[in-house]
Amino acid sequence: MFSDIEARRAAAGIDQKTLCERAGVHETTYTARKSGRRTLSERTIKKLDNALAELISEKRAVLEEIQDPETRQ
Repeated sequence: MFSDIEARRAAAGIDQKTLCERAGVHETTYTARKSGRRTLSERTIKKLDNALAELISEKRAVLEEIQDPETRQ
């Protein structure tokens, strides 16, 4: 699951710091998992996944607004 989160984060162009801040996860915890030095609880994984989904959704909304400014209200 973490590898999926990391791949989606990178593909969406969302930096690690932003994701960690939104999820309420310390960046050193994320880095330690990324380097294989620790595991994360299911709760922490879920927090990261939810935060990433929110960030991607927000980014998508901004991109759609830029592409079609007529849809703004």
